[in-house]
This record gives sequence, structure tokens and C-alpha cells, in this order.
Amino acid sequence: MNAFDEDSQIALAAILDGLDRIDLDCDVEQKGDGIIEIALEDGSRVIVNRHSAAREIWVAARSGGFHFRLTGGQWVSTRSGECLSCGR
Repeated sequence: MNAFDEDSQIALAAILDGLDRIDLDCDVEQKGDGIIEIALEDGSRVIVNRHSAAREIWVAARSGGFHFRLTGGQWVSTRSGECLSCGR
């Protein structure tokens, strides 16, 4: 396993853990290696997956697609500079 696989696996596990801890009416399913599908009450879905070729974590939602790259120990949006784990 390479560093990206290890780092992204830790991030995806943290996302799953966070979803378990919050009171959100949704169904969360891990679909294969590196894919999380979140089905929300309104019928929309959010897909979180690692993209090994780009070395990014991708989030697909009704509002659009978001790509996060590990920078300085944080998963940072390639578009906005926002941090996946801290909301900045």
C-alpha cells in the first residue's frame, strides 16, 4: 500500500466515524474499497471516493463535484482551498 492509499483510507474512515457520531437522517454504505455512498432523506445522494490516479478524494453531490488533495496534512479543495476535515 502506498502513502496515498494509507492517507485516503484514514480520511475515509474519519468521514465514516463522523457520520456515525452526528444525528443525520441518512443511510451510509461503504461500497467497495474507497467508496462511501450517503443517501439522504430527500432522496439525494453524496458519493465520496478516492481517486488514486489523481491522488485526490472526490465528493459528488447534487450541488456539484469537489476534489480534495492532501496538502500540509489536510485534504484541501483544489478549487476553493477549503479543508475537507475542518470546514475552513
